[in-house]
Amino acid sequence: MRSWKAQDKSLEEPSAELTEFFSTPHGLKFLQTMVTAAMFVIEYGPSGVRGTQEYLRLSGADQFIASSYGALQAYSMRIEQHIGSFGADEEKLRAIKMRARKLPPGWMKCSGAAAPVWLLSR
Repeated sequence: MRSWKAQDKSLEEPSAELTEFFSTPHGLKFLQTMVTAAMFVIEYGPSGVRGTQEYLRLSGADQFIASSYGALQAYSMRIEQHIGSFGADEEKLRAIKMRARKLPPGWMKCSGAAAPVWLLSR
């Protein structure tokens, strides 16, 4: 993920080729199909790998992207690992910058967050 931050900022702008494609009848149809598929799956479809499979199928992207359960599950696991690594790195950075402080009476640490004792006893 950090490599994304280091990428050329000009990649954030749509290229002339992409803009030209989406201005054609085929490009407009693709956009409409993609948005409709996304709305359907997000609002009414399954989540996770099955939802991703459904989105790729409905959008027609499954003809260009590996969309088997195994391929998508492996990709999902790589994303999860990157998110975990990013979170661990951010936690270390924030811990270094955080000043020490004393918690008031009646509060105790729970899963990295402070919570009142009466709330934990429910």
